[in-house]
Amino acid sequence: MFNIFGIWMDDKCIANSMVLTMIYGVSVIVLFIITPQFCHFIYMYKARDNVIAFADEFYVSMSSLMIVCKDFCLIKHKKKIKGLMKSMDSEIFRPESPEQYKRIFEVMGKYKKLFWLISFVNVSFCVCVIINPLFDTNKTDTKYVLPLVDCYPFAVNESPVYQIMYVYQIFVCFYLMMHNYPFDVFIVDLLGFCIAECDVLCEQIDNLKLEKSPSSYDRKLTTCIKHHKAISRFFQDVERIFSFPILQQYFCNLISSCTTMFRLSIAEPMSVDFYKTLSYQSCLLLQMFLYCWTASSLTEKSQKIPVLAYDSYRLDVKKSTQSNLKLFIAKSQHPLLLKTLLFSLSMEQYLQLIRNSFSYYTVLTSLNEDS
Repeated sequence: MFNIFGIWMDDKCIANSMVLTMIYGVSVIVLFIITPQFCHFIYMYKARDNVIAFADEFYVSMSSLMIVCKDFCLIKHKKKIKGLMKSMDSEIFRPESPEQYKRIFEVMGKYKKLFWLISFVNVSFCVCVIINPLFDTNKTDTKYVLPLVDCYPFAVNESPVYQIMYVYQIFVCFYLMMHNYPFDVFIVDLLGFCIAECDVLCEQIDNLKLEKSPSSYDRKLTTCIKHHKAISRFFQDVERIFSFPILQQYFCNLISSCTTMFRLSIAEPMSVDFYKTLSYQSCLLLQMFLYCWTASSLTEKSQKIPVLAYDSYRLDVKKSTQSNLKLFIAKSQHPLLLKTLLFSLSMEQYLQLIRNSFSYYTVLTSLNEDS
């Protein structure tokens, strides 16, 4: 998907030519990502004294800015991300039994369902944005209303310029959507892979006490230690690459949530604008929920590893094996926490996001009443 929508630009997907693929990718980013963002910031500057107009478009501007940051992250760390993808197929991560295959597919199947859920919510928001001008009769007296309120250096309220710009903004909405949520789902899937591997590792550790000979116990324990190191290394690479974009997304959702709540409070109930704002609010909440829920699940899974390792302790093995087990228990006592520069993600942090958004919403409401 990244390759199709002009972000990855790795394969020769346009006429089997790398040059045409690069031209397509650069054109998409300039025409549909950067240029609308620039025009929207000009509009936001002109509307800075109007609280309602500012809040009406501020969440769009914040989301568009985040998309630019996400694209930059993917382009900057493309080699490292390719290394992550390659390491997922390494020998240490390959299941050894049909039961392990089944366990991995069960975990990753949940994230496949979440992908379709978040796709449905984002497409719903995109459709509401596109059709909103067709039903909106309150914003302006003229019939020429575009889906996105931007400031252009030419008149857009005349035919056929209006029709051309309407089609252009449909493509803008579509490309903004496809440059946004697949990035989040991609990170969540990488973390879901860590969860699946922790499940497999827990099963391997739990089976250690079933080993009959000390030599097979020692061999399996060594495999478990290497597996744990590989999972920790993979998780640290994911955290190192994506921790800053996740932190940016957190604060973007914090600010956007309060503005969308403010828009919901003043929107006409059951209108297209109301459903548009509601669908976007659902996107924001679901977006950070995926991060925080996955991070909490990964932490819980990793906390089971030292407990299972302690239960597998045996006295009939060599002292070197016992020492390795003790070191393994000591190192695995540090759970896998998805850390940003300021805090670790968890469900508690998600609830804090909702509380803070509501607090800022009350501030916006009071400012609107004063004005």
